[in-house]
Amino acid sequence: MVACARAPAPFDASELGSHVQSDVELLASDMKETSAPITLYEAIARALKYNRERKLAAMEAALVARQLDLAQFDMLPELTASAGYSDRNKYLASASTTFNGDTPVPLSANPTYTVAQDKERTARSVTFSWNILDFGLSYVRAGQQGDRYLIAGEKIRKVRHNIVRDVRVAYWQAVAAQNLIGKLAPLLVRIDQAIADSQRIERARLSPPVDALTYQKSLLDIRRTMHEQMRRLTSAETDLKRLMGMLPATQIELADMPYDVPQIDVSLSDMEIMALTQRPEVIEARYQDRISRSDVRAAMLDL
Repeated sequence: MVACARAPAPFDASELGSHVQSDVELLASDMKETSAPITLYEAIARALKYNRERKLAAMEAALVARQLDLAQFDMLPELTASAGYSDRNKYLASASTTFNGDTPVPLSANPTYTVAQDKERTARSVTFSWNILDFGLSYVRAGQQGDRYLIAGEKIRKVRHNIVRDVRVAYWQAVAAQNLIGKLAPLLVRIDQAIADSQRIERARLSPPVDALTYQKSLLDIRRTMHEQMRRLTSAETDLKRLMGMLPATQIELADMPYDVPQIDVSLSDMEIMALTQRPEVIEARYQDRISRSDVRAAMLDL
């Protein structure tokens, strides 16, 4: 028995390298260079323009919009066009005779023939058809697709809200890291020196061992907390670059803006009403509920 087989063909290193290089160039192709220190508002604007998640949501909304156009075309009448051509080598001739009661009289020796068609004939036809039940079903489906288009718009709005929120948090964390990391490093050196001094005092029996160990434990807790804070502050700039669509190795400088605590002069009940009115997830759920109710109507029309 002979069978055809094809062995797996993995990419070689040079081919993968060329793909990676083209991908990196593509990622940086539409990115505008930064010169001045980046402010909070510029960071938000760059994130809304270059963030990949927002672009993906916009592309999904565009796809739903095209599907909406297709659903609306389904409501139009159907058009059917046909054409044909026939050719004969002889005429389609016929002769007439009379009847004697129910019996036709035989043709004479030289009957007279008539022709109703040419040897060559072309036929064309155009037909419009429109079914009221099909129109009703298409009308319901188009309404559902319109709701899906509105849901896609709410998803874009949700992505924008999340981007603005995340950029604001990451920006102030990165500014704090920019101002504090240089001050935390000397403080860590002093903590290490204090731990070493406490250990020398403990070995020299200049203080009770319990007091020295308690002091060292407090210093170690402070050092662990500072290391965690430095790690959190160091990753803030990387998160900000990711939100703005930048490569991790991109060098940026942040503007040291004054932080003003916003004053919200809105009552709690008004904020609850505003959240239920404008929250994208709530509006999306209401559109989805309308789509589900339309499914029942479409099923009845389909029957």
